[in-house]
Amino acid sequence: MKSAHFTLPGWASVERAIEAGRIANKPVMLDSSIFSDSGRNTRDKVMKLMRPGDIHTHMYNDHQLELLDRFTGKVQPWMWAARKRGVLFDLGHGAGGFLWPAARAAVSQGFLPDTLGTDLHPASILLLQASVPNAISKLMNLGMSLQDGILRATVNPAKAIGRYPELGTLSEGATADVAVLALDTGVFSFIDSMRKKLTGTKKVECVMTLRGGAVVFDRDARLLPASSETARLAPLPDYPFEESQAEEGQAIYDLVLKQGQVIDPGNGRYGRYDIAINGKTIARIAKRLPAADARLVVDASGYYVTPGLIDVNADVDFLDSTTGVQPDRSAQLAVWSHDGGQFSCNSRCHSQIANPGASCRGQDTGEWGDIEWNEPAECTGGAREHDARAHFEAERGDAAN
Repeated sequence: MKSAHFTLPGWASVERAIEAGRIANKPVMLDSSIFSDSGRNTRDKVMKLMRPGDIHTHMYNDHQLELLDRFTGKVQPWMWAARKRGVLFDLGHGAGGFLWPAARAAVSQGFLPDTLGTDLHPASILLLQASVPNAISKLMNLGMSLQDGILRATVNPAKAIGRYPELGTLSEGATADVAVLALDTGVFSFIDSMRKKLTGTKKVECVMTLRGGAVVFDRDARLLPASSETARLAPLPDYPFEESQAEEGQAIYDLVLKQGQVIDPGNGRYGRYDIAINGKTIARIAKRLPAADARLVVDASGYYVTPGLIDVNADVDFLDSTTGVQPDRSAQLAVWSHDGGQFSCNSRCHSQIANPGASCRGQDTGEWGDIEWNEPAECTGGAREHDARAHFEAERGDAAN
């Protein structure tokens, strides 16, 4: 649940959101719409109203100087106290939620985000490239380690939405949600919400994403069949001969990610491992698995392999592509970003933390497959389930007769 962009005076929106969260037993995400004429302030919000587990987002949007003391530049003591009492702090980059001066000062004092929500929407992704890897890159260039970034993009958000360890770890038997990341070094430019540039030397990019064992993003087309011409120019990896072979009755894996540098904070697993996947789950993790045991092998030796990245703050909207990113329904209606990140909604776009926007103001509610939906009266005039379902199916391009 999320309350955002409330511009009227008073605490009504915050108080009602928190009450709804209490009734539903869900965390509530609150933005930083604190203005001098609102009658609200961040100190009371995080110290008196928010519950342990609730999420304060846009934490580095400090236009009102409530994160940092305006005279000393230090993180305000009540922010540390709120974190101690269990309030979570989300990056919430967006198009207006990330300022270099605030981020630099806070990171230097060890006040890092708990989660790396992007506040993904058309403006933030097209103008500022506010993806999870981009957020990790920016904070790394301010002093955060890659391991801390992966922790805040996997374990922490999974715990925040109550999906840990189902999500956020690489474990045998777990759902095979995996991100393969490249860490590039050089000279790169990064932009904040005020269109100010920081030049850095590190950049994290996603090269492959697996969702439930299926490759849903493959930047370099590693698993596409090669033509005779590209095969000559870019041959498949030639693995050294290995003595051990698959024995009779031993599992044959669908896919093995070979010798990636694993960062798995949830299991305390760091180093080079092979990760074998069968169907939708991780079948085995070992220091070395015979290449002959797999139908497909991906050489991940030049990359980092992590649990699938989780974005707890993404605007996904089935009905309006101008205010929210349209979900990708190609993978059983699971919602994934192009950058290796899994939106927090994960096939329940209007029932979890990702901003439901206008879709939560409707009259009618229902459920269609794995999607819980809320149909806004202003969009369909209070349409019933049949009309709402037809709307979704028509939007997919396979409207039912």
